Amino acid sequence: MKRIPAIVLASFIFSVGALAGTVTFDNFTPLNYVWCSVSSEGLTFSSDCNGTGIMYVWDVPKGGNGTPALILGYGHTNFMAITDTGGQDFNLTDFQMALSFYDPLPSDTVTLTAIFENQAPLTEVLTLTPNLQTFTFDFKNVRILYLSGVSYDHPAYWVLDNIDFSEVPGSGPPTPTPEPTSIILLATGALGLATRFRRA
Repeated sequence: MKRIPAIVLASFIFSVGALAGTVTFDNFTPLNYVWCSVSSEGLTFSSDCNGTGIMYVWDVPKGGNGTPALILGYGHTNFMAITDTGGQDFNLTDFQMALSFYDPLPSDTVTLTAIFENQAPLTEVLTLTPNLQTFTFDFKNVRILYLSGVSYDHPAYWVLDNIDFSEVPGSGPPTPTPEPTSIILLATGALGLATRFRRA
């Protein structure tokens, strides 16, 4: 008689996979002006929506690699917030940025501010050029990531692409208590699986 180890049965019932991947915007539609907020591949990007912050997902943004990417424009007074679409904290590994439209400088800066679940905020100044470059991080349990506009004033843009991240399971709002019927159905299915293995 074969038995299912308790840990395997528990994993079958209660396991939850963490979302991880790269936000590329490659399958985003329609490619156009997205105004205040846009979600893609697990992350949500929100502009300050103060009337001058302009956010697009375009297929061939200046400074990009010829594939869709997100651009934010109109100078240093604007910012964009990045959060996990599912409300969890997330770990940030790296992303790519470059200068885009209307910035005449050979290089320019944006300010990154990371708000964490369990540590003080961290601020970095990133120097951008007209070519995509990769910025690497080891940020854990990020609640919100802010990126400012470029230092050059109105109407310059930057481009953002290929954001590597992973969710932190269990870091968001409390999970709702399952309804009794759901628990019964789940338990019945688990017992049925155990019976099949016992008969094998």
